[in-house]
Amino acid sequence: MKDYDVATNISSKSPSTSKFIGEDDERSGSTFVREVESALEGHDAVTKYLWAKANTEDSIWSKLIRGTEPPVRCYLDYEKHLRRLCSTIQDLYDNDDAIAKAEVRFVTCRQEPSESLSKFTKRLESIVTELHLMGIRTYEYSLKRRLYDGLNSDYLREKVDKELGDNKVSYDEFVLLLSSFERRRLGREQRQKLYDEIVTSRLTTSKDKSKEKSSSSSSRIYTLDARDSDQGSNGPADAHLFAVGADS
Repeated sequence: MKDYDVATNISSKSPSTSKFIGEDDERSGSTFVREVESALEGHDAVTKYLWAKANTEDSIWSKLIRGTEPPVRCYLDYEKHLRRLCSTIQDLYDNDDAIAKAEVRFVTCRQEPSESLSKFTKRLESIVTELHLMGIRTYEYSLKRRLYDGLNSDYLREKVDKELGDNKVSYDEFVLLLSSFERRRLGREQRQKLYDEIVTSRLTTSKDKSKEKSSSSSSRIYTLDARDSDQGSNGPADAHLFAVGADS
């Protein structure tokens, strides 16, 4: 296969976030299989098989391919080996322990302080998908409740409190409603931030002008020599007038 080197190169340039480590991995077998299939979507079985090998811990990979002959360099053989590999991963790692781990992640899933509503929702849904792939069904109310409880915004919870218990409101509708309120909240925050910046800028400018005006103002004493006309220039007494003025 002259394209083998190309496939190897592609598979090495699209690494997983972490190598699959079998029993000790947070991901179930089905989750990793889904990652194998989606990481290089549109590519052939050769590239996906090589990607799976590159992103699996060596000892786990040896366990997965034990008792099988290496695939010959043809597309059909790689397709067969990829199907067998994915089936073996699910058989070995879609077990009670993997289900328990996924269920714990579901019931403890909470929105991180800096996490957007969209990212939190996708993270929660990925756990539900993982459970589904292992044959565990998550009811719609449970999903709505977990999303509601996991929110870090009291404002959003108050806005959808009524819809939470309304069976006529589907999960998708619930998410859309939350997203609508979240956009409004973020819009208000952005407008308030802009207003505060404008006020601060104007106050700073006003203070700078006041300081500049104050520093340029100074008091001066003017001495005016005014001789009494009756005394004349040779009079015994000179009268002096002092005027105090300030530059404007």
